[in-house]
Amino acid sequence: MQYYFRRMFNGEYVMFHRLEPDLCIARSIDLRRWYDLKYILGPRDKGWDFWKVGAAGPPMLVNEGWLFIYHGVSVDRVYSLGAVLLDKNDPEQVLYRS
Repeated sequence: MQYYFRRMFNGEYVMFHRLEPDLCIARSIDLRRWYDLKYILGPRDKGWDFWKVGAAGPPMLVNEGWLFIYHGVSVDRVYSLGAVLLDKNDPEQVLYRS
């Protein structure tokens, strides 16, 4: 499933898109054609999000930035939820990852 931000950044919409096993963002000016795909976060070397990651809902604007809930899958195929905080004005910048 793909989720996008409910506001534009520099005249473009931004959407999360998964290219397994990573989570990327893409941009669009019309919500139909998406381009400029960029890596945002991926599995880590060990732990609960070792196998793959994916979106778990749309990002939410909070005082500190964009709060984004994501799911991670362990090597044992156990799904868990985590959180990422993205910069308010540049969603390509990860400020914090649980």
